[in-house]
Amino acid sequence: MPGKSLENMHVAVLAGGHSAEREISLDSGKNVVVALKEAGYTSVELLDTAADDFMVTMANGGFDVAFIAMHGAGGEDGAMQGAMETLGIPYTASGVLASACGADKEVSKLLYAKAGIPIAPGLALEVGDEVDIDHIVEVCGERCFVKPAVNGSSYGISLVHEPPSCPGQSPRRLSTATKCWSRSASRVPRSPSAYTAKMTCAPCRLSRFVSPRTASSTIWT
Repeated sequence: MPGKSLENMHVAVLAGGHSAEREISLDSGKNVVVALKEAGYTSVELLDTAADDFMVTMANGGFDVAFIAMHGAGGEDGAMQGAMETLGIPYTASGVLASACGADKEVSKLLYAKAGIPIAPGLALEVGDEVDIDHIVEVCGERCFVKPAVNGSSYGISLVHEPPSCPGQSPRRLSTATKCWSRSASRVPRSPSAYTAKMTCAPCRLSRFVSPRTASSTIWT
């Protein structure tokens, strides 16, 4: 790639995928293609990463660089970055570790706290953990937000106004991990905490290329 002119550089714009933000990603990808061509790149292809032959296309397509225009799980969490690393194809934005940590709200908060950055208090629950509503209210207050731990934008977010609105009014076993509860902004001015439900735990995402598997969890923050 070094020394290549814009006209000779073959660019793959990666979009789509399987996340809840698939359609937004496809729109982003189309806009990126237009922008790159306006900037002088003449060999640009838009690829849907959900295609069955995506990895084969990337491996054999002779691409000089991948522009990752994906949103949410699979695109911003280190997975696609790891795939490009494996194929030896340069890509835009952060690397595998930074992407994985940045996409996981629990891991991000731990890193922020370690760096001395103020964070809102919270809890984390793995799928199968007991959900103690009283403890949640004690930590986060009665008015809080529920949001997935690994998802972008406002997908999956909901506002809980009082304990009866929570998914269960007594300790129970959590069967799914799609939401997160956050503490009221009135209790923490300008900094509401958030209960985050992890779709896939960070260690699993970081090791998915070694031992692919899925693991759901819920984070209360």
